[in-house]
Amino acid sequence: MLNARRHLIAVSAIALMAAAPALAQDAPMLTLGQTVDGVLEEGDAYGPVKSWSDEEHLHDDYLIRLESGQRLEIGLTSGDFDSYLALYRDGTQDTREPLVSDDDSGGYPHALLWHTVDTSGTYRIQVRGFSPDSAGAYQLTLVERPPAPPEPRPSRIQPRGEVNGELARGVDPQLSNDELYDVYVFRARAGERVQVRLNAEDFDPIVYVGRGAGGAFEELGRNDDGGDGTLNSRLIFTAPETGDYVIRAAALSASGEGSYVLSLGDAPEAPALRRLAIGDSIESELGEDAAEDDSGRLYEGYAFRARAGQRVVFAMVSDDFDTYLELGRTGAGGFESIASDDDGGEGLNSRLLHTFAEAAQYELRARSFGGSSGGAYGLSVTEVEPDPEPTPLAFGRSVQGEINDASARGLSDGRFNAYRFRGEEGQRVQIVMRSGDFDSYLEIGSAGGEFEALAYDDDGLGEGLNSRLNFTIPETGDYIVRAQPLGGGGRGLYDLELTDRGPAPVAGSLLIGATVRGRLDETDSMAAGDSSFYDDYRFQAAEGDRLRITMVSNEFDAFLALGRGLAEDFILLASDDDGLSDTNSLIEHTFDEAGWYTLRANSYSPNATGAYVISIERRE
Repeated sequence: MLNARRHLIAVSAIALMAAAPALAQDAPMLTLGQTVDGVLEEGDAYGPVKSWSDEEHLHDDYLIRLESGQRLEIGLTSGDFDSYLALYRDGTQDTREPLVSDDDSGGYPHALLWHTVDTSGTYRIQVRGFSPDSAGAYQLTLVERPPAPPEPRPSRIQPRGEVNGELARGVDPQLSNDELYDVYVFRARAGERVQVRLNAEDFDPIVYVGRGAGGAFEELGRNDDGGDGTLNSRLIFTAPETGDYVIRAAALSASGEGSYVLSLGDAPEAPALRRLAIGDSIESELGEDAAEDDSGRLYEGYAFRARAGQRVVFAMVSDDFDTYLELGRTGAGGFESIASDDDGGEGLNSRLLHTFAEAAQYELRARSFGGSSGGAYGLSVTEVEPDPEPTPLAFGRSVQGEINDASARGLSDGRFNAYRFRGEEGQRVQIVMRSGDFDSYLEIGSAGGEFEALAYDDDGLGEGLNSRLNFTIPETGDYIVRAQPLGGGGRGLYDLELTDRGPAPVAGSLLIGATVRGRLDETDSMAAGDSSFYDDYRFQAAEGDRLRITMVSNEFDAFLALGRGLAEDFILLASDDDGLSDTNSLIEHTFDEAGWYTLRANSYSPNATGAYVISIERRE
């Protein structure tokens, strides 16, 4: 609920109360220079806010039209709760991370954020509390700040030199998210390695090295926390050619300012790399004489020369520590990671599969997961054949296939056949695999790069050892289906079918004191764990409400679940299978707090369909 003053836009309480439970509807449009007095209270939008947590919060949303280059300051103050602000692009608040967010930069418990707009358009401001139970009055202010000071001519810092400086608002230039910075220049010879340190007690520092000034700055390397247990920065930089290089001594966040010490010195010699080639199997030990990376983690480095398109498996095993492999290339800004693996092998061992995009020398780093453990380990390198081109798979058509010795070989030596189809974001698809010759197993993953299963199924069809995989497409693009025997050793014929299940059902509404008749069928949502269909209903409960909820069906064994949130964000509070009778459900629950809740009408067994009746009533 809100009250806007100064260039006031009137928004009625009725309009806000009409908002959908999960997301605000018809969010008020604000302008810079406006102040809004509002209240987070029952009736506001309520749902997962998808920022740092999936917990549900009351929140108010506002829209604002901004132009490229505008510098925005948003303040949120409240005497009733710990304030939290988030800014989203495109006038939507969805599963993406916010452009910028803040908890207490305005001084606890108040939020304050700055943002420089890079793209003209409509943006959404979300107001909420830091904790899920936050409610109460607040004030929101929107201010356009003046242009930032221009970047000054850089000061020269000498080799083995040190500079005392200070970041001050209104004096120093600012980066894209309004972080303050100072600029310095030094000269280096081609191949020269230098160490740049940025220490500060007043703020969390970050150091950048590159070439050029202002908007033409080309970043070549950066470091936030240098691995000494503090927030100070340490960057090892190798000059690609002789010339001048620019250092930006910056604050990590827009609220950072204060004094700092910048130093430029000689970097320690680069650790020697051991040669590694296809077919090698190495026994070594990670000890105190190992190299140390910029974050202080011990590792042993290996040089590996790869061909373009070459597909290689690096495997690391140890009985002494949790292994970790990291593949990358060393450039001017130091080691740049390309791929890594922790537990891709058995237990705590690592198995890293990578297809090399270009012919070059790469560096493989073998270390422990935390970077401080050591001991004996083994390292092996194997080349594997590329996956064959997947067969196109069309919706609504059944295809027959065979797993035989000519089928593609997986990393575990099991055989599979691959299929490709195109999916649209939010589309619900179902893949069914049947076989009378082996126990079927399905996987789905994104096309492009090494295959990584996003979802899988073994016996989800509920018919013997046949598979049914239901999946919601996370983003538009091509996807790969792998049809295979469980365990990889089976051979024989199978049938595969891809179905479009249509858009996800919308949760129904439920009023206390009402009776609802529904039906579970194959178009409903499906539980990920047991392939059972379900319908969701949303209702509001008051603090202290004691409700009796029943679900009755003559066609299947009913199962009721009570919780908060929808779909994959559902958080269970209570459930029942046969508390009313042998196959009918009963939940009696007293609500500790007011808010929106979800009732899930489900079946106890997978794949069950049929009619049901739900009743919900208040008990004294």
